[in-house]
Amino acid sequence: LISPAVSQVEKLIVKEDYRRQGVGRSLLNQVKERVGNRLLKLHVEQTNDTAIRLYKTSGFTNSGTVPDYYGSGRHAICLELDPTDP
Repeated sequence: LISPAVSQVEKLIVKEDYRRQGVGRSLLNQVKERVGNRLLKLHVEQTNDTAIRLYKTSGFTNSGTVPDYYGSGRHAICLELDPTDP
């Protein structure tokens, strides 16, 4: 919880054996339920196309980038979900 109005996902990890089976989407939906109407933010490595697709199809939008967030040359995309946005 960043503030009373904002929450942040630090990590959402699915064991490789369980990927592409809806586990990540299920976990993300549980997070969304728990945060309610708070703005939800997260970072994802810009090369992680699978995670980016999951977040964007779940309603997240791009809110910026952070250079070298994951190390030299490994940039993060900042995504957020505003459940009050129509």
